[in-house]
Amino acid sequence: MKRAFFILTLLFSSCTKYPQNNQDKYYTDGRIKPSVALLPVIDNSNAGMPWDLQEEFHELLLNKIFSLNSLYITTQNPHLYQIDFSNSNSINSIDWANNNPGHAEYIACVEIKDHSLMPRANSKGLFNLESIKTFTLDISLQIKVIDIRGKNNKTILQETVHQSFFIPWKLTSIEYQKNGWGKTAFFLSPIGIAHTHMLSKVAQRMQDYILLNSR
Repeated sequence: MKRAFFILTLLFSSCTKYPQNNQDKYYTDGRIKPSVALLPVIDNSNAGMPWDLQEEFHELLLNKIFSLNSLYITTQNPHLYQIDFSNSNSINSIDWANNNPGHAEYIACVEIKDHSLMPRANSKGLFNLESIKTFTLDISLQIKVIDIRGKNNKTILQETVHQSFFIPWKLTSIEYQKNGWGKTAFFLSPIGIAHTHMLSKVAQRMQDYILLNSR
């Protein structure tokens, strides 16, 4: 019982709707942390969720980065939200020397390429609605991190993270209109758990590459 309570507490503390920004610029040994400007998440998934998927992923990613506590996220520059990022590749065309939010050393961006819930075909490759027991939630996120410390920008990470989540048919009937992002029930739902897993993976990848490049 105590173990179950601990797991639920950990899940809710890592999935609150609004990030808890208690970060520090320095490690406990006095070294300064790499500073990162996290751009608004780009949503090109056409997922059609009843809430803003872009906002959810951005705030969830911030929470995950804060919990890792190895990077310093610079103060967001309102100017960034006025730039039209049609896709993650467009950030290469920005003059970061004159658009550097909070004097960051790195620019990080995540693009939602795919977010689709589809019935899983049976062993014969057919979609027989009467026999469907499982749905598949496909999520693809493209990550890009650029080192802007020198005269020439350098992309240190560019990859697409993809994963499929199998969701039992009975659990696809959750009313996400009433129990969507921000509601307690959402964080225990199959989609909520999948989102948490994916953004945890993205945050870890960003941190690993930035720390490796900062040595």
